[in-house]
Amino acid sequence: MPSGRELAQRYAAASRKKKRRAVARGVAGPAPAESAPSGATELGEALVEPTMARDSRATSGAPRVQRNRAIARRAFADYREEYAYVPKDLRRVALVFGILLLALIILSFIVR
Repeated sequence: MPSGRELAQRYAAASRKKKRRAVARGVAGPAPAESAPSGATELGEALVEPTMARDSRATSGAPRVQRNRAIARRAFADYREEYAYVPKDLRRVALVFGILLLALIILSFIVR
């Protein structure tokens, strides 16, 4: 019986082979370059638009290929307002952890 690693390598090889066959048939290919994504929002959220191969196989049950278009990225500073609650929550978790640890240490002396 093959080990987990050998089995994973077999699955990976089969997946690569399947992808090569799909590319050879013309089902998948590189996405066309665009200057800006259509429907981009002010916040610059990532957009992914599904596209299909434009040949006769696209309607004959061939799998639809979803390609990533240009992705607008947000700067690190833009996340500061959105995640302002995180430091407060981390302090609260650290405080609860400290109290529980102290309680366990005290109980270890008492329970003996």
